[in-house]
Amino acid sequence: MIVPIGNNYQLWVIANDGSVCAVVNTNQLSPISDPDFAVGLAITQNGTIWALSTQPDPQGGSGLMWTQDGSTWTAVNNSAPGGVQVAAYINDACIYLTEAGDIYFQDTLGNNRQLTAGLNISDIDTGAGIFWAVFPATPGAIPILQYGTLANNQISWKTFNTKMTPGGLSVSYAGDCYGIYEDTPYGYYQYQQQTAIFGSGLSGKAMQVTFKNWAYALANEPTTEGNPVYVWVDEQGGIWQPVGLNVQFVASSFSTSSSS
Repeated sequence: MIVPIGNNYQLWVIANDGSVCAVVNTNQLSPISDPDFAVGLAITQNGTIWALSTQPDPQGGSGLMWTQDGSTWTAVNNSAPGGVQVAAYINDACIYLTEAGDIYFQDTLGNNRQLTAGLNISDIDTGAGIFWAVFPATPGAIPILQYGTLANNQISWKTFNTKMTPGGLSVSYAGDCYGIYEDTPYGYYQYQQQTAIFGSGLSGKAMQVTFKNWAYALANEPTTEGNPVYVWVDEQGGIWQPVGLNVQFVASSFSTSSSS
């Protein structure tokens, strides 16, 4: 039986060459794919690694790929559309967003089902059983942040109390949502219905935030090697510190280790 390796490391990235890499020893990259491989990435609760391929899906979007051992990648081959965004779900499963703005479920056994239809969703993530998404409450309206739970293959949505329309959603182990608004990381806390800037040091210059068990961010400061990675440190109310690494995309894991 393969024990998935995704949660052996706090952080996974898509490097500047398009390869999927684990981050080891704080800022060293260990690739598990060829270059020009992935455009999206998510690590599930059991450590399965899901990627959106650089190869298009015949039904639209990018093809879905997964690995558990870090050496063998399996392509999802079915009649469902591909994805434009992939998110970690329970056990080995992911959810993903299609070009049409619909959410689908996919697991490593080949099970696939559609969870939403016609909502024109533009951003998703999930954690602790809570789904978060950005979409209009009514057709043609301004997209807003909403959250909900799944029952009987349907998600019951509620509007979150904020006037912001964040992007790049990431949902933590606790079910709270984090995202980017006006190039600044924010937290959206469901139980308190409160919004707050998430950490100091990246206001006005963040392009991505990822938070499962650990929080990382990408700064919008492009170099020839990618964008700089920051880690959230629980000091002075939370501060962002540079890791010393430049990449394309960051994906936090459910690792319980205190160091990569």
